[in-house]
This record gives sequence, C-alpha cells and structure tokens, in this order.
Amino acid sequence: VVALLMDVAASGGYYLACGADRIVAHPTSIAGSIGVIFQTVSINEALGRLGIRAEALTSGPNKDAGSPLSAMTPGHRKILREIVQEHYQRFVAVVRRARPALGAEDLARVTDGRILTGEAALAAGLVDQVGDLDDAFALARKLAHQARANLVIYHRPTRAARSPYAVAPAGVQINVDLPESWGPTADGFYYLWRGGSVAGP
Repeated sequence: VVALLMDVAASGGYYLACGADRIVAHPTSIAGSIGVIFQTVSINEALGRLGIRAEALTSGPNKDAGSPLSAMTPGHRKILREIVQEHYQRFVAVVRRARPALGAEDLARVTDGRILTGEAALAAGLVDQVGDLDDAFALARKLAHQARANLVIYHRPTRAARSPYAVAPAGVQINVDLPESWGPTADGFYYLWRGGSVAGP
C-alpha cells in the first residue's frame, strides 16, 4: 500500500497515511499537524450581559463539559485535557510504529502539532519520497514486483474526477485560463505540476 499525499494530508490525513507501507508526498503537500485539539468556546459571559441565563439539566456534573452555554470548570478542563492527551499518545504511537527510523528527539519535534511541506516532511523522516501520482504508481508496482499494472482512479459517479491527470491521457497538456471577471482565486497552497515535456514549435 502506497499513500500519496497531495494537497493537504495533515492530522487525520497523516494518521491514515501511517497505515501504508510507503508514503509519497507532493513537494508542496501540507503534512504533519500531528496532535490533537479539542476546540471549545464559551458565550456564557456574553449571554449574561444581555440578561440571558442558560441552565442545563444534566444527569451528572460532567455532562455539559465543553458546552458553549456554560463556563468551563477546572474539573471539566481536567477531563477534556486527559482525553486530548490519551488520543495524542495514541497518535504518537501510530507514528512511532510507522516511522521506526525516527529518533526520540526527532519524533518529539515532528509531533508538536507543526505542519510541514512535502519537502520538509521528507527531510524530517515523515515521508519516504517526494513525487506525484506517477511516482507513487511506479513505487507500488515495484513493491508488488509487477512490471505492468493498470492505474484506476475512483470517484463518485455523480461527480467529475477532481484531478486533471485522472481523466487526461498521458502526454496531454491542460491549459486553464480563468477569466478576469472571476476575480482572484481562492486562498490556498498551489503549485504548477509540469507532468512532462510536450513537443512544440
């Protein structure tokens, strides 16, 4: 099994990739984010300023832990922090098994929640090589000792394939010119995939 990290494979995405025999990442992939977060917000004080008081009838003192309608108590914070730490230790154990070459110091550094590009993830030991779909396919064939194989890309039948090289035959160049009337493109990480040379005049 070869995992290919494309746009973003951070946190849960990287967790899944740890189940593969090898991990290949695009050079501009966003990977890592190894950690656990339990995000909560309390609007209790703001409601009080408006004269609104929320009251929860619970079966136990910890049933409303993390509720946005109540202030978090030290007891609730302790319970939630213990859950975060338990899941975090499980995540780190998965990474440790998947990347046995990582030393204790390197493991601690890459499991502090930071994100990395594909190139940085390779340098850190979180992926095995930098490449694209063709590279991952070639690696899978090599690991399976198969000189020839078919590359099949699945997508929902009611939706178009999300990757241009999932539908274009080899050697086809795709040029995309977006009209200026569309305005600026959405924020995000982008890169130019060259794919190979195309003969021209």
